[in-house]
Amino acid sequence: MRRPQTESDDEDDNVPIIIHNVAEYECGEDSSSSSDDEHSDQDEDDLNQSSPRRRRFRRNLASTSYASRSTASAVIGSWMSSYARSAGFLEDAAAPVNKLRNVALFDSVGSEPPEVASVGQVEDALERDHLLTDYGTVEGGEDIGAKLQEHEHVTDVGPAPMSTIAQTVFNAVNVLMGIGILSLPFAFRITGWAVGGILLSLCCLMTHHTARLLAKCLDYSSPLPQIKVPGEQLTLFPSFRRRPTTYGDIGELAYGVKGRNFISVLFCVELMAACVALVILISDSITALFPAWHHVVVKSVAVGLIIPMTYPTSLRWASYGSLLGVVALSNLMVIILYDGLTTVETPGSLIYPAVTRIWPENWETVPLAIGLIMAGFCGHSVFPNIYRDMTEPEKYNNMLNVSYVVATIMYIFIAACGYLMFGDFTMPEITQNLPQVPSYNHILTSVTLWLTAVNPLTKFPLNVNPINVQIEHSLHAIFPTSILYPLPILHRVLLRSFTSFLILIIAILFPTFHSIMSLMGSLFAFSVCVIFPGMCYLKLFGPLLGAKEWAMEMGVVAIGVGLGTIGTIWACFVKF
Repeated sequence: MRRPQTESDDEDDNVPIIIHNVAEYECGEDSSSSSDDEHSDQDEDDLNQSSPRRRRFRRNLASTSYASRSTASAVIGSWMSSYARSAGFLEDAAAPVNKLRNVALFDSVGSEPPEVASVGQVEDALERDHLLTDYGTVEGGEDIGAKLQEHEHVTDVGPAPMSTIAQTVFNAVNVLMGIGILSLPFAFRITGWAVGGILLSLCCLMTHHTARLLAKCLDYSSPLPQIKVPGEQLTLFPSFRRRPTTYGDIGELAYGVKGRNFISVLFCVELMAACVALVILISDSITALFPAWHHVVVKSVAVGLIIPMTYPTSLRWASYGSLLGVVALSNLMVIILYDGLTTVETPGSLIYPAVTRIWPENWETVPLAIGLIMAGFCGHSVFPNIYRDMTEPEKYNNMLNVSYVVATIMYIFIAACGYLMFGDFTMPEITQNLPQVPSYNHILTSVTLWLTAVNPLTKFPLNVNPINVQIEHSLHAIFPTSILYPLPILHRVLLRSFTSFLILIIAILFPTFHSIMSLMGSLFAFSVCVIFPGMCYLKLFGPLLGAKEWAMEMGVVAIGVGLGTIGTIWACFVKF
């Protein structure tokens, strides 16, 4: 039975309440089971002894916590929300320090977290996460900091985990399988079956191992202090300490703020290269359909269409729109298999495969393939966020095992089919080979190329947004009085247009897709996915490791440094 509204309720309604998941408050009521009835009397007694805001919160919680979520729309909504969050994790990984001062309270999907203006809002946030439900109410005049010090283990006020194991596997596989998969057949053309298989296995094993190290670093016992921005008061109570959530947090745990800044800069440069690769991919796909069109014109028009999409500060639409990448990849696998099995002419057939090699034809070009293969395992920047978003984080290692098995099977499928079908005629992007075979279905080929071309339109804004945010925050930090944050609309439009224009210039000056992907894999993927995780793990846990484990971790880092250095040199100076 609902209690009549009082004046205190009216006053309380003016206090904003932070809600982590609005869907939890929109669920319909479900029929109560016998176990629910046993708790109802106790809940009513507690409600009568609480503040109005607390009573309202707990009444909503009691009425919705057992609501049915088994409908088809709820299931689809849950999967879509989980995917959108994973797509937004990239911004958190590259976020500057002063943008993270409130990160512990808010979901990472939104570009700009709301400010916590009062202790009342903090109390609501704590109630949302069941902290005050378990440890008592903080009434007027009582020190919240003292309350949390009394229960120190509840100071991790972070977003509640939301993704199931199945959703997490889907997100992890989607993160791993980027546009780098298009160059895998070309990498096997360079290396042959033996060397290509060895490199693929080595990259898979090393990155799988370091992905597990990231979770261990996140669970390191020393939490991060609250970030203090010069000229601003701490948003939360002084005793609050942040729980490590992002890749940058791991860098800060191991090497302080300098470690976080290094990671932020590295990610921004990597994202810049990824945006260049996306522009080149659009151009190559369109010119494969229309060979008469010049690649400079296509790139200019494509970036011109994309630039307005980079202006909004919130990119939730792009998070959902990037699902097109899943559709494009699935379509590519089906089309390659269909074309290969329905064609009897060589090249282009799986029934009568092209001539392939066990060993490389030219050993001097083999290092180019190091980065091309490694680019397929570059997902570590968001693995920490994925780990924190799991409802069952103890199953993280099992999730990694399944994700890597699925991704590796798909890599082997694309690489083997593409190389078998085209042999020495395999092009840097397997999609470029499709229009070259007259017997292939023209409509299916066109659909595949258009999907490949349109997919970057949603990925580009997601990749360039962390770069824009980093630049805007840096300008505000350098000129705090003359440049505001967030920037006025006109300034934001000009700055973000300039960033996209700079990417266009780089894409025109360096037009080869495989060179950019080789550089990304050799320089950035080895740094982010092998070297830095190993160094952070050794920094945090080195004194606790035995001699064998310490030597093994040092060996992994050394292999990463060696392969990354060789691949980077070849990607920059050797042409194929």
